[in-house]
Amino acid sequence: GLGYVKSLNLSLAEATIDSINELQHQLDFQNHLMIRGIWEIYGFIPEELVSENNYIQLLLLVHPQKNWDIPSYHTTYSKLLLPEVKAGRMPAKTYALFYDNILAKIMQKPQLYGTNKMYSREEGKVLPPLIGDLEKANQAREALGLPTLKEGEYRLAD
Repeated sequence: GLGYVKSLNLSLAEATIDSINELQHQLDFQNHLMIRGIWEIYGFIPEELVSENNYIQLLLLVHPQKNWDIPSYHTTYSKLLLPEVKAGRMPAKTYALFYDNILAKIMQKPQLYGTNKMYSREEGKVLPPLIGDLEKANQAREALGLPTLKEGEYRLAD
């Protein structure tokens, strides 16, 4: 996807690009509020009900609005969605991906579950997830019903 974006030679005025970006942010916000309302009333939409494009729920979770308080967002949505995992509506892996993605990619912290591989520009390759503590990660994974991490499937933070 990045190669495609870089290959485009858009000659739009900066004001036009800003306007398009603002419209996209508004649409993203509206979609987020709509899915949040669905989750609060009905819970996470299980794949059995909506198999096609079910991944969009995760996409909305891992792309919070730029002006939001991210630690609060992370805590609030973790509390909202963990019961959905326990109820069997939300896959444990989806929850862990959301949780780790916000920690690692937005908050720049080690992951808890070790689910998000990270691309290293310096090394030019995808690296195993960076976690803070193997024992804690495996306990958290077991609590969700995920298999424990094995050697080579993670990196430890300094």
